[in-house]
Amino acid sequence: MKIRRFKLKDVKALVELSKKASKELGWGKESIKDFKRLFKRNKNLIWIAEDKNKMIGFLYGDLILRKGILKRKKVLELASIYIIKEYRNKGIATKLTKEFLNVWKKSNYKGVICFATNKIALSLAKDVGFKQKVYYLEKKFEVG
Repeated sequence: MKIRRFKLKDVKALVELSKKASKELGWGKESIKDFKRLFKRNKNLIWIAEDKNKMIGFLYGDLILRKGILKRKKVLELASIYIIKEYRNKGIATKLTKEFLNVWKKSNYKGVICFATNKIALSLAKDVGFKQKVYYLEKKFEVG
């Protein structure tokens, strides 16, 4: 198993894996154009996990400029991580995340944010050092 940076030649395979993730998890669908845009913004935004030259997972982030009351901060967003089912629970998502964080730690960005929408994602984020800062609340309206 290997963790590496995305290359433009990977884009079609990445879109296919993204479609699989979207179908399984109900995510939005990224296109070839979306991934090329991220790659052009910075080559360290998309990471690939592969086994025997087969793409088995990915991680991608984006660059954000947060505007606060006192100052502007450059931060990253860890947007999505996906590992195909037969490779889950083997530490691959953790390796992808750590590689992403290690590369960006050396940059002039001030930190990374992520939005964990399930217990597995929350656990992974905490395991690699994220601290929970936001509480999400939802109220559903009853139909009637």
